[in-house]
Amino acid sequence: MSGAVLWWITVSLENLVLDVSELEKGIEATRRELQANRESLVLETFLADAEVQMSRLKVDCKKAQVRSISCYYY
Repeated sequence: MSGAVLWWITVSLENLVLDVSELEKGIEATRRELQANRESLVLETFLADAEVQMSRLKVDCKKAQVRSISCYYY
């Protein structure tokens, strides 16, 4: 049973890491769009908010990876 639970946690963590990676690509595409269209206040505001949330999400994702590894060895 614990092996099945560990498998589920691992798969979910892998999905989380992939999702964060995809979100980072989206943020980068938004940055490029903003550079092409400097007069978009809406896009500029969105990007500023999204970058703050993205940095928090990356920190949380890294913590999840570290804690997952420590749980595995426990």
